[in-house]
Amino acid sequence: MAITASSQQLAVANLYTALFNRAPDAAGMTFWTQALSRGVPLGDITQLFLAGPEAKAIFPIESTAEAFVAGFYERVLGHVPDPVGLAFWTASLNAAGGAGSDAAKASFLSQIVNVISAPLAAKPADITDAQYAQTVADRTAFGNKVVMGVYYAIELGGTNVELARQVLAGVNSSSASVDAARSIAKGTASAPAAPAAPAVLPLNLAATTDIDTLVGTSGNDRFTATHLTLSALDSIDGGAGIDTLDYVNASTTFVPVPNAQVQNVEIINIRNVNTADFGYESFLVRMLAALRPGQTLSVAGLTLTGAAEYAMQEEVSSAFLTGTTVGNALMSGVLDAGYRVSVSESSIIFTATTPGNKPDLVVEGSAAMTTDSYVTQGTQGATLTVPTNMFVGATNFNADRATVSLSLAGLTAGQAVGVIGDNTVAGGSIQAIYQAGVTSATLNLLGGVRGKVVEITDSGSNTLTSVTITSTGSANSIAGVQSLGPVTSLLLDATTDLSIDLLVFLSLRQVSVRGTATIVKLIAAGPDVTTFDASGLTMGGVSIYLSGSVRFTGGAGNDTVSLGANGVFAGTADAGGGSGDVLVLYTGSSLTAATGPRFTNFDILRLASNYAGDAQTFDTSLLSGIQSYQIAAAAVPGTSSVTLDQLADGAAIAFLGNHGNVTLNLVNATSASDVLNVTLGNDVTSNGALTNGVQVTLIAPGVETINLHSVGTVGGTGVNTLVNDVGTNTTLSKMVIDGTQPLSLQLQALAQALTVDASALAGTLDVQGTAATQFLNVTGGTASDTIVGGRAGGLIVGGAGGESTTLYSGGGVDTLAYLSAADSRQDFVNASGTAASTQDAISNFATGVDKIDLKALALDAAVRSFVTKTYASTAALLADEALADFYLDGGAVAAKVGADTYLVVDANGDHLFNATTDLVVKLNGVSTLAQGDIVYA
Repeated sequence: MAITASSQQLAVANLYTALFNRAPDAAGMTFWTQALSRGVPLGDITQLFLAGPEAKAIFPIESTAEAFVAGFYERVLGHVPDPVGLAFWTASLNAAGGAGSDAAKASFLSQIVNVISAPLAAKPADITDAQYAQTVADRTAFGNKVVMGVYYAIELGGTNVELARQVLAGVNSSSASVDAARSIAKGTASAPAAPAAPAVLPLNLAATTDIDTLVGTSGNDRFTATHLTLSALDSIDGGAGIDTLDYVNASTTFVPVPNAQVQNVEIINIRNVNTADFGYESFLVRMLAALRPGQTLSVAGLTLTGAAEYAMQEEVSSAFLTGTTVGNALMSGVLDAGYRVSVSESSIIFTATTPGNKPDLVVEGSAAMTTDSYVTQGTQGATLTVPTNMFVGATNFNADRATVSLSLAGLTAGQAVGVIGDNTVAGGSIQAIYQAGVTSATLNLLGGVRGKVVEITDSGSNTLTSVTITSTGSANSIAGVQSLGPVTSLLLDATTDLSIDLLVFLSLRQVSVRGTATIVKLIAAGPDVTTFDASGLTMGGVSIYLSGSVRFTGGAGNDTVSLGANGVFAGTADAGGGSGDVLVLYTGSSLTAATGPRFTNFDILRLASNYAGDAQTFDTSLLSGIQSYQIAAAAVPGTSSVTLDQLADGAAIAFLGNHGNVTLNLVNATSASDVLNVTLGNDVTSNGALTNGVQVTLIAPGVETINLHSVGTVGGTGVNTLVNDVGTNTTLSKMVIDGTQPLSLQLQALAQALTVDASALAGTLDVQGTAATQFLNVTGGTASDTIVGGRAGGLIVGGAGGESTTLYSGGGVDTLAYLSAADSRQDFVNASGTAASTQDAISNFATGVDKIDLKALALDAAVRSFVTKTYASTAALLADEALADFYLDGGAVAAKVGADTYLVVDANGDHLFNATTDLVVKLNGVSTLAQGDIVYA
């Protein structure tokens, strides 16, 4: 039977838990409970605890108030404090006298125990859900520890102090941890054989403007200093543990790192934000050997276009340098203000005319995929050279949110370079110079790095052969990593997503990728890489351009492999796991009988033309395992064309952007039921949402049915557009349309009758069939539709209900059918009693030729006629339709108002007009409607 503890026993258990994170032993519980019963204040007992040897082993005399508070959280609650809680309790301790006063610490413990031992019945309004959850967990964990302390000391009468520590060591907010602690206390579970060393509270020590001698503990201490407080006379000794020095240089005049005595501090974080000097940002664009006819390249307001003949490299460089046309390099535009242009042998360099960071320039145009860019960040400060040999025992040197460049000189074997980010700061470059003889280097990217350029070198000794880059914290995106030495092996160890814009390793041969990141993105690994192995990427995939003879192995996720513009590839690429691995090709010459077998385990083939006027043909039968096809935006939409040959019946093709003519040839198109599945406006685009929609001219010879999906993200007044080719889609007889985005269907000529079923389309539908020479049968969607009939007439059916449909009758005999009153807009009368303007409207209706089909309404034979009435205004019509004899002897009224006629049909047969159940259609420009224009049966 469980024992109910007295208030004195609970107070003692609280004190042992808060100070020592252990259960009371039986003797201690008895002694201190009796003291409380005799009237000794709990505060005095707490001070006696703090003065004892057990407390002195845990709390160093020099501990700060912040460290004392943090130690309570870490020792008792098992996690670091949140910033708000740390600030609040530190202020409370300082207000009581600081960490140097046992009375102040006793007061602090009394306050925090009173708070944490009380239940929190409801979530306070000033904290988040996550903060509330942590608070509840902390209070539950503390309460569970006190319960176990009482159990061990009173119910079991435990006397082993080390076992008392083990009993509480694993207790948290879960009931399972309490059960486990009971087993340890009763001896039914083994506690660790070796006694745990007393917890050592780490220190937070700051350098001052005086001469400092700072000494750490055996814990993980943290030291802080600035360019104002660190001098050559200062001494910092971290002692044991993994210690950190945070150094900030925020000077306005250049202050070098002083040669202080720093030892046994393992992590050196340097934040260089000085403004002592100014750097000018430059943007380098690698030039092409030549610019093809029609190919464009745009940077900083200048656009270069290749003329009828190739623009050679000299012409390209001279055109950018002068800003004028040179030979076949046709220049247009004006250089953006704030930049000047220079050229080198193979590069165009845009340099800012004012110092500091600038928004990065962008390379655009059809030549963009054959160029790469390199940004040298403009800085607002002087490069800080760090003599790493002054930090004896250091293992890690990190640029911590540094906006100005760092140079780390004299790095030795085993010392790592790092960049600490915050998902925002993008600043200076980093140069890591290793001593001669060092063979391997490590670059750590931590916590949201943005925009850095890191150069790794080995003092010219040519011994550095391997580099490891790690990605942890949050996603890291770095502008470039380069090593101009003999590095042959690169390991990317990515726990979090990693993107490297420019990777320059002149001698690189082997690249390995491992970790749990979802994506590792590289522009290119280098032309001489022979092995790229991402099989160690256990959850995600890589995105990379391949060339040369590399043997590529993908990760467990979805890889994207691009061959680049020239398509030269003599290696192999195995996408590995994943169900959405993408192979990107820009030229049909990349896919031949010889190259097709080089690609395995890819699921999606993505195609795009890279030049204006390109006409690329891809034989899809040469690539096995492909489940679907994607066609990306053309370099210059409307001028490029792509042909996919040997497609299987039922193949799925998605268009990711605007294109010119696209020809889809089935491997066997001789049957009478060939199908293609076409998607317009996939969300998977290289440039985000397609605000104007996807526009494609489709050529699909031999195909009878096209299932068309209008999706993606279309903004403003944009629509997805599919143009039916004039002369080649001779077998097309049916289109089934669905999706959420607006669609324009431009049918042009038709070789035979075409049925369009858009009943499942949620977006608006615009069918342009004026050029259709065959019968056209269209069923609208659920939104507002515009349907234009062709010269041969057709059957046009209203949508699924409630939409405002505009039906345009073309040439020939057009039949506009209504399946129910719900197929028309039914708000002829609005709330204010005036005529609404959103009825279905029919334009170009030819009286005596076109028909309005009401068969589906099944009107009684007695009322299969209509009466004609003339009104001076719609207001007069509205007044009349409210009368009981509005329909007289017919089932419909042809109400003439001015030059238009409203056909008002008693669809439900109750001889009364009802705005929700009866049919209203406006015939624009029709002054006379004949009985024969209506089809009742």
